[in-house]
Amino acid sequence: MMNRRDFLRRSASALAVGGLASGLPFGAFRRALAAGAAPGDKKLLLIFLRGGNDALNTIIPHGDADYSHPALRPTLHVDSSESIDLGNGYAHLHPSLAKLQTIHTAGELASIQRVGYAGQSHSHFSSQQFWETADPGNLTRTDGFVARFVQATEPDAPFYAVNVAKHMQRAFLGEQVIAHVPGSQVGSFGGTGTLFSTVMGEPGEDGAGLLGVCSTPASGAAYDEKVRRTGLLTGETLDLLGALLPYVAPPSFYPVDPADLAAEGLPNKAWAIDFFQKLQVAVQLLKETDARIAGVELHGFDDHQAQGALTGNHPDHLHVLAHGMRSVALDTQTDLWSDLLMLTLSEFGRTSMENDSGGTDHGESTAVFAAGGAVIGGVYNCDAATWPSGATLFSENAKYVAHATDFRAVYGEVLTKHLGATPAALAAAIPGWAGLTGPAFDPLGFLV
Repeated sequence: MMNRRDFLRRSASALAVGGLASGLPFGAFRRALAAGAAPGDKKLLLIFLRGGNDALNTIIPHGDADYSHPALRPTLHVDSSESIDLGNGYAHLHPSLAKLQTIHTAGELASIQRVGYAGQSHSHFSSQQFWETADPGNLTRTDGFVARFVQATEPDAPFYAVNVAKHMQRAFLGEQVIAHVPGSQVGSFGGTGTLFSTVMGEPGEDGAGLLGVCSTPASGAAYDEKVRRTGLLTGETLDLLGALLPYVAPPSFYPVDPADLAAEGLPNKAWAIDFFQKLQVAVQLLKETDARIAGVELHGFDDHQAQGALTGNHPDHLHVLAHGMRSVALDTQTDLWSDLLMLTLSEFGRTSMENDSGGTDHGESTAVFAAGGAVIGGVYNCDAATWPSGATLFSENAKYVAHATDFRAVYGEVLTKHLGATPAALAAAIPGWAGLTGPAFDPLGFLV
């Protein structure tokens, strides 16, 4: 069997622990990593589109005559003859999202417009914080909705959720231990004097390295017991991941080589390669461990200038997103797809009117995609009834699309219908949930 150093070097991933441990037994980690996905285990893959995705050029409201007004988006307008008709007589997908068409046709893609929250801050930092804490307007809350949900649901399951990103996403931060895959490459781990042997050491090796120090009882040490346990759990998790073999998938699924990217018409960009690497790691962990929630992110949606209609930064990002989502669908079709839900998030949409730099500025509501075997496919919040022509593109502050559905209503439906949240777990994940009423909190019904 491959040892941990070979696994870490060949799979180009490493795992750390976010948050403070609470003395969980190592056996719990071993069971978590040995169990793998079982039929009926519902899985959630969160994809955060950082920067504020332009919802209008993602799920395009061609039924609204305002969208085609020459002054609205002179260089960013996408014609209905070039976009993908979603079949409801109103909404189209951007052509760069063509790879989502098979999921849509199968009835397993929900294309949801006008998702947001009241009092949108129009700030990347605060709005991302609100989406990840599920507590809009509260700048003092720092713990994430995923961490709180895990703590209320499976506090003794240390691998229930995993963050697969360079930094710990706020949604996964909290008192609950959440696993963290910080990057696709972390250096060499084999041999004497390498990063692993020098910095990490081995458990119980006379205080040598992080693991050796953490093996020492905390009495009299300059750190507390929780820090000591966190260090031990970090090392134990690294050790256990060594039992996983390198993940093999067709190179077209998660392309990182220039030739493979070119074959799929994808941009040869570092951000695209990073996204595909982390997406593959997330899929492996959801498949081969009993992790139930994984989170990745795709950066680069802050299109203030030269956004591009059919080519450019925004179309490139949509193409990479669609390719990744289709790859996950293909990769999990025979084992996990019926139990998997992919959900995209983004802190806000963009202004309805193009700016003078050929881009768009921070807006109000955004678009969300949900895909999976239990999804009731179709278009939500983008038809004649929910998107009145001539009265929607400037419905918020005379320049934004007002939200129709609060993002917490989407979370609520996902946590209850897909992950089986109890009322207590739902209340922990979404502060004040019982008091959130009104049309914006009505369930959309996109899950079986």
